[in-house]
Amino acid sequence: MIFAKITILLEKIASGVCTIITSSMNQYAASKSADIEILQQDISNLSKTREQMLTVMQRIDKTVEQEVAQMVRVLQHRTEALKFASHSIV
Repeated sequence: MIFAKITILLEKIASGVCTIITSSMNQYAASKSADIEILQQDISNLSKTREQMLTVMQRIDKTVEQEVAQMVRVLQHRTEALKFASHSIV
């Protein structure tokens, strides 16, 4: 009789421990799942930011290229004007 009561009590304790452990594991898994979702969102945001930065850098590249080409044309024009002026003086 006493062994039966001890057995039942131990079964209840084991069941309670299993319930607590299962609940803890579920909470841990849920928190990790939330962390993974946050990390995935961060990665997505970083990817979008990278694409935006690449677009901006390409625009800057194009603008600098155009400005340098314009400066080269101006310098060539001034060089030709100086050559013409120096020939006129001589």
